[in-house]
Amino acid sequence: MTTWMQYAYFIFFVSCIVQLFFFLFFFIRLALHNAKKTQDIISSEPVSVIIAAHNELENLKNLLPALLAQKYNNFEILIADDRSTDGSEQYFKSMYKNEPKLKWIRIDQTPTGINSKKYALMQAISYSSYNILLFTDADCIPASSNWISMMASAINDHISLVLGYSPYKKTKGFLNQLIRYETFYTAVQYFSFALAGIPYMGVGRNLAYTKHLYGSHDGFQNHKHITGGDDDLFVRDHANFYNTTIVVHPDAHVYSIPKTNYYSWLQQKIRHVSVSIYYKPLLKFLLGLLYSSHILFYLSFTSVLILVDPFIYFLFAVRTLVFILIFVIIAKKISERFHWMVMLYADVFFVFNHMVVVMLSLLRRKKDKWI
Repeated sequence: MTTWMQYAYFIFFVSCIVQLFFFLFFFIRLALHNAKKTQDIISSEPVSVIIAAHNELENLKNLLPALLAQKYNNFEILIADDRSTDGSEQYFKSMYKNEPKLKWIRIDQTPTGINSKKYALMQAISYSSYNILLFTDADCIPASSNWISMMASAINDHISLVLGYSPYKKTKGFLNQLIRYETFYTAVQYFSFALAGIPYMGVGRNLAYTKHLYGSHDGFQNHKHITGGDDDLFVRDHANFYNTTIVVHPDAHVYSIPKTNYYSWLQQKIRHVSVSIYYKPLLKFLLGLLYSSHILFYLSFTSVLILVDPFIYFLFAVRTLVFILIFVIIAKKISERFHWMVMLYADVFFVFNHMVVVMLSLLRRKKDKWI
């Protein structure tokens, strides 16, 4: 065996061990997590549902009726309209002006040095009437009429931040499978890390926290100038082992429409990944270790195949079987319908696509625009 082949063999062995560590120390926590049943939900605390919108008229036409149909007695809906020019405000006034649950906040100008979406959210939070704040986006739809109750019920005297799941709708095509798998894999990460006591991100499409938590930690002040991060950087600054929980019951999901072309999705992922440079050092180390071991696992395996060593195939089979077993259990738990064979090839495409996204995000010149 040449020196180069010895290095490849060693890298393959180490990457397998690291991957198994993440599966059996972090991800298995989510596989074994018990989701609260709908009939167990008891909550009467009032809730402020907040949506920041920029030219989202068509999406709001779908979202607002779904929100008003929620089976929850005490809630309000605040729309922070950030300089829309598509007739959103006129639609609201004509259709919902007399709806007591709905409030419309018009924003005509964003102060210098503040990201426009974060400023819209800041204004909505300041106008909110209740302590529990529940966030989603205009292009989303709750999976059920129990969404508010399930997310709100997770907040109590100890828990002040709740991470929810926001999958993309299933359509035909490989790109849709890849987008949905990437969203699923990312959720497996941040849910599992939260269960391990290291919460580091959430998604603004389905996120809840208290107004008290927001106010006691200066809200978005530490990152108000950064494009993105109203969800994961907020979690970075406010979440900890004691005050954070997850809600993964399918009734608590919020669905969104995925991109329909690769370039648009790639740009979206680059914006999201660019925020990760602001994560805490421990998280950057752990996520870097996870992704590098993932990439090296596949690269080194193709390099050592020529050795025809049974131990190599054994390691590959163990890592793959553990991966499939844990991810299939999680997918069933959160109602993601992935066949195990789809997971296998999606996992390969996902990890190398993520490598491309990371490289492009490092080269991308940051622009402060509304997301």
